[in-house]
Amino acid sequence: MSSNFYTVKSCLEPETTSVEKGRNSFAAKWSFLTILAAVLIIYLGFPTKVYYWDGVSFAQHIEQADLRPVALLHPNHLLYSPLGHRIWSLANSFGLNVRALTVLQVLNSIMAAAAVAVMFSVLVSVVNSGYVAACLSLAFAFSATWWKFATDANSYIPSVAVLLVCLRLLVPERRVSPVTLGLVHAASMLFHELAVLFFPAAVAGLYLQETRRVRPKRLAAVVQYTLTAAGCTLVVYYLAFVASHGNFDFPAFLRWISSHSAGASFSFSIWNNTLVSLAGHVKLLFGGQLRLVREQWDGRMALTIIATIAVLGIFLLEMYRRPLWPFSTKCETKAVLSISLTTIASYELFLFLWLPHNTFYRLFYLPAIVLVVGIFLRGLQRTGQLRLAFGVAAIFLLNFSFHIYPQTRPAANRTLGIAAEMQTIWPQNTIVYWDVYSSDNQTIRYFNPQVEWKELWGRAWISQIEESVSKASRNGGQLWFDGPAMTKFRSEDAEFRRWLDQNCRLVQEKDFSRLGKKVGFVQLVCSV
Repeated sequence: MSSNFYTVKSCLEPETTSVEKGRNSFAAKWSFLTILAAVLIIYLGFPTKVYYWDGVSFAQHIEQADLRPVALLHPNHLLYSPLGHRIWSLANSFGLNVRALTVLQVLNSIMAAAAVAVMFSVLVSVVNSGYVAACLSLAFAFSATWWKFATDANSYIPSVAVLLVCLRLLVPERRVSPVTLGLVHAASMLFHELAVLFFPAAVAGLYLQETRRVRPKRLAAVVQYTLTAAGCTLVVYYLAFVASHGNFDFPAFLRWISSHSAGASFSFSIWNNTLVSLAGHVKLLFGGQLRLVREQWDGRMALTIIATIAVLGIFLLEMYRRPLWPFSTKCETKAVLSISLTTIASYELFLFLWLPHNTFYRLFYLPAIVLVVGIFLRGLQRTGQLRLAFGVAAIFLLNFSFHIYPQTRPAANRTLGIAAEMQTIWPQNTIVYWDVYSSDNQTIRYFNPQVEWKELWGRAWISQIEESVSKASRNGGQLWFDGPAMTKFRSEDAEFRRWLDQNCRLVQEKDFSRLGKKVGFVQLVCSV
């Protein structure tokens, strides 16, 4: 049996009969399935068109993986792309002929909806109210950053979804097996390395679950979990390293698992980090850009905004008449609160110094924030429940009207328009040199699969370009070059400038502007 910390009944509530327990269990299961289905339908019905650039890169690698499968093994999110590749290959084996980006979006929507259902299950076990649990689960489901990433391609949603299973194991009516907890946590870390920061909360939760045991046994359970989680994760990572690098160099392995993008680093500007962190928590719940709303304005958007204003007005009026806080929590939930606060503290301490502007990293402790709110909402009266429902409706409508719906329109993604226009210009067998440091080029490249793309890593190699000129000429194709990159190389590389002036002429140029940044390509005809 679990400790008193995990008691979810009201202290003044009489014992429920076996019949009542059966009815409650049946109702909880149907609520679980209803929330899962409803949220999934909404996610799948409104997939984003403003893609997270990393997701486009994942999709590109998946579609090219047959050339080099180990290229899918990235240390920051080890198993996400291999899983996506397996599902994409399976889907196409049935003749669906879908792009990998679509598969990843559907996968994330399914896992995000499942995570919301698990969140509901966790909340029911804590707040002892299916109504409050459902409201908070839906607030979680339709919070701005979670909703956006649930309809996009990224590795954060699957990792957090599995992490929620860990959270469910730590707030049960029975003790969890340390091995089971370790295996589930390892799975989450294999989807994304940031899941490792859940470790202190897992240790705290496991230790508090074992309060009826003597201290040595409690410590043994923690050690067992730690060895399982760390052991499984490190073994899989090491095997992936050997497969991708072809050697057993352990120091190189340690450098590989701790690698990160060149622009990522710690920041110790306390005042700036504080402001960015506070803004990040607001963005976690609410999102939207007035620019996108203006650009995508139509009748449907007008109706949703009218509904948003109405619901928000009712909510604020009800709050003015009788504030929602405070509530009475007759029973303490010390262990659940400890797990939640430890999770928040672990992630917030790290993210305060490491890329605090990346709001999507905060998804890893968003469930813990919702759980803390749920603890304070225990014992919510009926009048408060109505306000809670209006609050959740306001969150849904605000984020749908100003954040989600505008981004479901292809016109909201200017880069998609550029890619579509270039698709009409670039014929088969065209070779395009592209600057890999421009995230817009990732999308343009992905939606022009008929083109052979050559990467530019800060310099243009003349011998390689000459080979491409000959190849394009033989196959009846064209040679294009990233416009902004060419301007940069001409000004910084004298040898490249001389070669270009002596051997090539510019045939046509396509320039675009996206959010004040120049994007474009130029066609070259070279006599080499």
